[in-house]
Amino acid sequence: MKNKTDEQLDEDVKMENEAKQEDPTLLPAENFNAEEDSNVLQKAMKGFGTDEAAIISILARRSRDQRKAIALQFTTMFGKQLGKELSGELSGNFKTLCVESLLGKAEFDAKQLNKAIKGLGTDETTLVEVICSRTNQELTEIKAAYKTLFKKELEADVVGDTSGFFKCLLVGCLQANRPESTEFDRNKAKQDAQELLEAGEKKWGTDESKFQVIIVARSYAQLRATFQEYAKAANKDIEDTIASEMSGDVKDGMLAVVRVIRNKSAYFAGQLHKSMKGLGTDDDTLVRVVNSRCEVDMVQIKEEFQKAYKQTLAMFIKDDTSGDYKKMLLTLIGEYN
Repeated sequence: MKNKTDEQLDEDVKMENEAKQEDPTLLPAENFNAEEDSNVLQKAMKGFGTDEAAIISILARRSRDQRKAIALQFTTMFGKQLGKELSGELSGNFKTLCVESLLGKAEFDAKQLNKAIKGLGTDETTLVEVICSRTNQELTEIKAAYKTLFKKELEADVVGDTSGFFKCLLVGCLQANRPESTEFDRNKAKQDAQELLEAGEKKWGTDESKFQVIIVARSYAQLRATFQEYAKAANKDIEDTIASEMSGDVKDGMLAVVRVIRNKSAYFAGQLHKSMKGLGTDDDTLVRVVNSRCEVDMVQIKEEFQKAYKQTLAMFIKDDTSGDYKKMLLTLIGEYN
């Protein structure tokens, strides 16, 4: 890093900005016919027993928009809500995966956030993952969906359920106001890097608000240059500084933002690994990430997963899950024929 010229560093940032970030494992089905699919699903659920394989063949191989069209057609044809029918026929994580697959993208995220907030305690992991990783447009759509579904403002619910700098970080991200230009200013990056250094490593205690001003309010391109300059000035990576200078939820949130900026697919690979490593499985996270990313960048997530953990995502899923739940997950990530 130290030996690179500003021009070489600029080229690195430009390459990161131009890197392809979206390659899904789940594509819209060709020759799609909502009526035919509705008939298959109705047949799979009527009578004694349930044909789970038929359900997987439809729901795991249709895009979100196609599933919504199927749900509408199903109600039109049979006078029943597809989600309720699935809930009555299925169980466990397989049921959750199938029923939640019927939601639109913004609706899905809004429901995940509401689930993280309501009741006793707060699921900070979900708040960080969703709010700190979505684009301006996605956040705007999530806030609208949240208000429609729950008759409340998402920001108000987040404020009511969090505190301190963690609350400030989430509220800052929820403004959906991050500049999205791919242009960046090397001198500004040097200035911001110095301010981060003064607010963290060179200060007794940490000025988290200065980190927020820079990390939440600058474009991804600008921050990639800032992180380069920080490493040069501090002789330390920005993630190492955050890990040592901050703690608890605000540390987790700030690290998530930085990792998303650097490589969103690698961040989600980390979330999936965390959900399955060790004893037990965090099925909420596993379902949430697979459901939300299979139509976005799951190809890259699988590549980053294998690069980081020397095993495929499919191998982890096979070891950690079973039955129809496993088959559905593997189908969604493009690994089950």
